[in-house]
Amino acid sequence: MKKFLLLLPIFVISIIFTCLPGKVLAAYNPNLVITDAQLTANNTMSEQQIQDFLVAKGSFLANFTVPAPRTVTYYIDSTRTLTTYENTTIGPYGVSTEVDVQGWRASRVIWQVCQWYGVNPQVALTIIEKESSFILGRTSGRADGSIAVPGANSYATYAWLMGYAYTEDTSNPAVNVCGVATPGANPSKSCAGFASQIDNAIWAVANWMNLANAQSTGNNYSCSGGWSGSYRTNYSTRLCDGDWITPTSGATAALYRYTPHTGLTNGYAGNRAFYLIYSNWFDFSKYLGDNIRLSSSLLLSNYAPAIGETVTDTFTIKNYMSSPIALEKVVITGRDPGGAPVDYPISYNVMLDAAGGNDSASFREERKFQSTGVHSVWVSYLYGGTWYSAAVDNGKTNYMTFNVHMPNLTVTGLSINPGAPNVGQEVSITYTVKNNEAKDIKADVLSVGNRLTTQWYPARDFGGYTDVAIPAGQTVTYTVKRTLDTAGLYVAVVSARTGNYWTDLNWGNGVSSRSYYWVR
Repeated sequence: MKKFLLLLPIFVISIIFTCLPGKVLAAYNPNLVITDAQLTANNTMSEQQIQDFLVAKGSFLANFTVPAPRTVTYYIDSTRTLTTYENTTIGPYGVSTEVDVQGWRASRVIWQVCQWYGVNPQVALTIIEKESSFILGRTSGRADGSIAVPGANSYATYAWLMGYAYTEDTSNPAVNVCGVATPGANPSKSCAGFASQIDNAIWAVANWMNLANAQSTGNNYSCSGGWSGSYRTNYSTRLCDGDWITPTSGATAALYRYTPHTGLTNGYAGNRAFYLIYSNWFDFSKYLGDNIRLSSSLLLSNYAPAIGETVTDTFTIKNYMSSPIALEKVVITGRDPGGAPVDYPISYNVMLDAAGGNDSASFREERKFQSTGVHSVWVSYLYGGTWYSAAVDNGKTNYMTFNVHMPNLTVTGLSINPGAPNVGQEVSITYTVKNNEAKDIKADVLSVGNRLTTQWYPARDFGGYTDVAIPAGQTVTYTVKRTLDTAGLYVAVVSARTGNYWTDLNWGNGVSSRSYYWVR
């Protein structure tokens, strides 16, 4: 069925917030009502789960089935009525064969349309409640589509429950531009009727999101106040209520193209109403956490590393959702021995296709630990400003603890030349450091501390080397020089700084590498 882009739904907000559960919500951000992943996650609910939800909420739609196509008169207000054709033939955009859904339950229509257009059924249910209160607020209706109280505003009837293509123009109360005028199917291009409303509105939201992300001006709309809004991602625009917004997701831009009101200045209306309903009813964090998982365990190259050793982490993260997602960050996070959080960034803006496509990404990261003691690490990711700890497939691991120790470096020789220097004479100290670890060690600094035994300060240290790499099991020899200005008995010792620690190296078995010599 051909859909038309430039329709602006008119919105009837009749929200019964007192019926919503007392859930503690994050502050409403008008620039990010929902993320693209929230809008496109079309597998959050099965048809049966949608039906169970309607039943649990006591909704009129729980027992509603799509009637046969017909011409029906609806109440507009106490003095006006609208006669229009109620269409039951719907179908995915661009597909010539359409479906007559008469007799279908409401839950089946919602689920099928969301599958066609790749939209989260939770979003569809939220729009229904925002526009017509047909989930919580309206539990009765008449077979002809009128509501229980004659003369009441008929926005709340199921025939316009999405508010799609409805206008408040008194001379033309409804705009019939949905689909193609077809004798015997939809002779007036009517947008009325439950099936037609769900079909056209959900297609529009998905299409407007794509246009917003493509920066298309096809999402522009002129408000009755005289200004034009352009609902594009990361583009500042003025809404029809005069508020300014900058949507940071295509989904948010689409919701404003649907309802150009923040709800900040007129109570629980507009997209604030959408946010409150959606956030109270649905926990996308749990859904996302269950579907972005490690498909291979977090692995470390050494589970008993030394400070100064390069440790390699590897893991693969996978998207099991039916929609793609762009993760803002993927990191290995953890705790140091004191319990302080430590993050090791790995990658930014990680794009994962929908399940079945290029839906996984593998990571390899190298690090050096700075402190001894028990560390813990796990994989986390950032999406929509919220951090998640990655879930795991069966048998995989995303948490581990390990003990970091000081590197086993020893001095195998320390010689002073000349052995008994004079004041003012240059002295050379040569020493050899052995790495007794099974892995290469990189010392931040190697130096020779030098003190007068009778005058400990000021120090007369010999220079050092920085960023010294010592291969596993190997020895490296170094020479440092200095001219001394004071006579006396000196003591020299080789020291190393690795991570957060300075340590004096030894000859092995804990015996200090100190050497004494006289300067005359």
